[in-house]
Amino acid sequence: MEIVDHKKIHDHLYRMKPGVTQLVDIPHLSFISANGSGPKNIYAMHEGDALWSITRTVNRLKDMTKLDLDYKFKLMPLEIEWAAESALMQKETKWKALMQVPDLITQYMFRTALHELEKRKRSIRIPLTLEEHREGIAVQTLHSGPYDEIDEAKERLNLFCNQEGYRIETEFREIYINQPFCNPPEKLKTIVRARVEKVN
Repeated sequence: MEIVDHKKIHDHLYRMKPGVTQLVDIPHLSFISANGSGPKNIYAMHEGDALWSITRTVNRLKDMTKLDLDYKFKLMPLEIEWAAESALMQKETKWKALMQVPDLITQYMFRTALHELEKRKRSIRIPLTLEEHREGIAVQTLHSGPYDEIDEAKERLNLFCNQEGYRIETEFREIYINQPFCNPPEKLKTIVRARVEKVN
């Protein structure tokens, strides 16, 4: 059975070259998501309850689609929307963690997956939701390097919008393309994205 890689299906959203800033049209997408708060520590998020719960649920959904729908898909990267920057961000900030799943995942399948995990005494550790997003036009760029230098990418996005006549409408979303514990800081790849609106 062929394994479907949604990074390739949505190639323009998840593959970029360094130094490029571009507008993208984001189609309808589905996500498993969790909300919380805490320090902006991306390494801790990759080891925390949110990603643990999301990954466990998505893996259960993968088993379901493989058996019931003859559809096998790969895990997608962790995505996080961090609340606006503030002096307190290193101590406490709100965040939303997301992982894209195929559109064929229904609310019934999602609830079934959670129920089956509970029956197997593998319950999730944090509340999750299945959400459908249609964000439209966004601006994004690829940051290559340590996470603590991601602000440079956000500055590029702000500069691009100012020059091209757009206004950023949402919090920045960081999409962690490769694994932090498998790569040295200089090899990390993070797409930074925000939905935008044309300024009249």
